[in-house]
Amino acid sequence: MRPLAFLAGTLLIATTAAPAAAQTGTLPLEAVVGWVHRSASVQNVTEDGVQATLRVGATRGRVVRLLVGLDWTRLPDRERVTPSYCPQPAGPCPSAAATFPGVGMLGTTVGLEALLRLPGLEVRPSVMVGGYTLYHRADHVPGLAAGLDFGASLGLPIGTHERILLEGRWLRLPGRAGDAVNGRRLSLGLALH
Repeated sequence: MRPLAFLAGTLLIATTAAPAAAQTGTLPLEAVVGWVHRSASVQNVTEDGVQATLRVGATRGRVVRLLVGLDWTRLPDRERVTPSYCPQPAGPCPSAAATFPGVGMLGTTVGLEALLRLPGLEVRPSVMVGGYTLYHRADHVPGLAAGLDFGASLGLPIGTHERILLEGRWLRLPGRAGDAVNGRRLSLGLALH
C-alpha cells in the first residue's frame, strides 16, 4: 500500500508541475544511461553496474527547475564457489557453485536543479529525494527505502533545444538497503528543453 501512496504523491506533484511549465514555456526532458560503482560495504565488496534515468520537469524563471524522475539500477550477479570436504588429497575435490542475483533497484525521485549558464556550457547542480524499491535482493535487504541523491551535470549545446549531458551523482540510502546500492554514478545522456 505504501508504494502506491508514494507513486500517487509523485504523480500529483508531476501533474501540478505541468501548468507551471506551461507558464514559463519550457518542459525539460532528460534521459541518461551510465555506470554505477557501488562502494565497499559491510561485506567489503565493490561492484560495477548499469543505471538509467528519465526525468521530466518544470522550469521556474531562468535558474530553478523542479524535476520528477524514474531511476533503474542493476548490479551484476555474483558467483560463490564453496569447496567441500576432500576425502583423498591426491584426487580432485568437489565444489559447489551458487549464483546470487545482483541487486536491482527502481526509484522515483523529486528534486530541484539549478541551471547556471556559461558561454557554450551549462552547469546543473541538483538535489533529489526519492523512494526506492530493491529487487533480486539477497541477505534480507529491505524492499523499500527512502534516500538522497546529490549530483551535478554539464550540458553541452548540440542544437537550439538539445544538450548532451555528462552527469555525476552520489546516492545514499540508509541501513542495509544502503549497503546494497550506495555508490557513485557517472552517466551520459540527452536533455531536451
